Amino acid sequence: MAIVMAACQTDIYKIAGTVTGYEEGDTFIIADLSKTPIDTLVVKKSKFKLKGHAATVTPALIYAKKNENDVVMFFKEPGTIILNMTGDASSSRVSGTKANDGLQALTDHLNDLESQFIQLENIFNDTTIEESHRKKYLEGYDRLQNDLSQLFYQAALNNIDNETGLFIITQLKDYLTANEVKELLEKMPEEMRAKIP
Repeated sequence: MAIVMAACQTDIYKIAGTVTGYEEGDTFIIADLSKTPIDTLVVKKSKFKLKGHAATVTPALIYAKKNENDVVMFFKEPGTIILNMTGDASSSRVSGTKANDGLQALTDHLNDLESQFIQLENIFNDTTIEESHRKKYLEGYDRLQNDLSQLFYQAALNNIDNETGLFIITQLKDYLTANEVKELLEKMPEEMRAKIP
């Protein structure tokens, strides 16, 4: 009985959340990646919390019921998952466990690249800009596309032993070359490879 109880303790996850810009009683939804609701959290004193069991590590979403654009992906996994919801998905954050720390690092880099893409797009759409600057836009766009591919490869490599790496290799492999996927799979620990469907 003690062994069973000890095993159950190892798969416990806790969500500790803080909010900015939300009110007492506001609701947050935890959902799967297709946005099918799984659980509900209610804000009390600018915080929310949840405790549950995660027999396997699974990706999930959390979003505000009154602002579905404030959405954060995270992994339900044993440990304490820290969520900070700000009303703006680009500044809301997840941390606290290995896969979630890796996921947030990837998200931070993606947000940076997105802002660079937007700046280049603004330049391209500006009709007062000379044609030579438009050519620089195209060069910059190609560079950012390459940076994006390298970002996913490096993030998968940095998280090769956890679910962030697994998620990139299985769900975002279009950003990787076939050789990169092969190389990453060779470096992935056997227990992680066994999770690939």
